[in-house]
Amino acid sequence: MTPSQINIKIAEFCGIHTYDRYDNGFPLPLCKCGKSISEHVEIPNYHSSLDAIHEAEKLVGRVYWRTLLEVVEPRKNAIDMDHWQCLEKVGSATAPQRCEALLRTIGKWVD
Repeated sequence: MTPSQINIKIAEFCGIHTYDRYDNGFPLPLCKCGKSISEHVEIPNYHSSLDAIHEAEKLVGRVYWRTLLEVVEPRKNAIDMDHWQCLEKVGSATAPQRCEALLRTIGKWVD
């Protein structure tokens, strides 16, 4: 998935939906979280910003953290890692890794 596709999918999960109208080839975002239908909001750059993806992480359940660990350390079984190793791996995950894990958790990741 491209960073733009990732940002749009996560924004939709967070309640920001897009119009079928486009501005310079990009979908115009529309928030359905109490704002006016005509009020546009900018789609956060989840793929590049840890601050933005942390806000989205607050909306997913506990299974997300295991998925994140599998994305960060795909060849190692989490059962073989101790608690501190797991925390280190998850804590040092990059924004793109967190985006992939979130989208895998909610079933929206496309290989």
